[in-house]
Amino acid sequence: MPLRVKTAKVRRRRMARKKARKRGQKVPRSRSVLNPSAMQQSAPMLTRAVVARRLGISVGGVRYHEGKALHPRQDADGVWRFDASEVEALASQLRDSSTIELSPGKLAARACQLFRDGKSVVDVVIALQQPFEVVQPLYRAFLDDTGGMHVPGPIVERMAVVCEVDKLTPELALQTLEENSRKLAALSGARHGGHFARRDPGDPRK
Repeated sequence: MPLRVKTAKVRRRRMARKKARKRGQKVPRSRSVLNPSAMQQSAPMLTRAVVARRLGISVGGVRYHEGKALHPRQDADGVWRFDASEVEALASQLRDSSTIELSPGKLAARACQLFRDGKSVVDVVIALQQPFEVVQPLYRAFLDDTGGMHVPGPIVERMAVVCEVDKLTPELALQTLEENSRKLAALSGARHGGHFARRDPGDPRK
């Protein structure tokens, strides 16, 4: 339906409602639920699962864009339907944003910020959409500059067993080292104290 014809119909409906109100007649309110026949005549309306497949994201990701780039409406069966034109526009937007190339300086800055936030190499690869051969040198440079240390996964698992925890953190590792240091100091003091206590006070070797 042309836009002018549709606008004229809307105006006629508004005028008819105003006249009906003046006469004291009740004006039926239009429902916000989509009419199935109108859906067939208009652009195809997509379900949330179809939109997720089209955009290459999860259903939760689709919900994130609802109310922003996507404005779904509920049909008579209670199913949320999405305008195909809005979906295509968002797909183009996501595609353009993913193809933007970062300069080496901006890429290093983004990676260092993520490393500082505690993200792993895999997390940065996913977030920045960069290969491992690009992210790993940045991670090594970050460790060298900050004085950090990379602990391989198998060693972390062994340290977790020693610390008797399910998941090892730097805080737990430091706490375990401090406790072991105190225990060794107490054990060493007890041994030396017991050894000196057994000596004869008149022993000339003292």
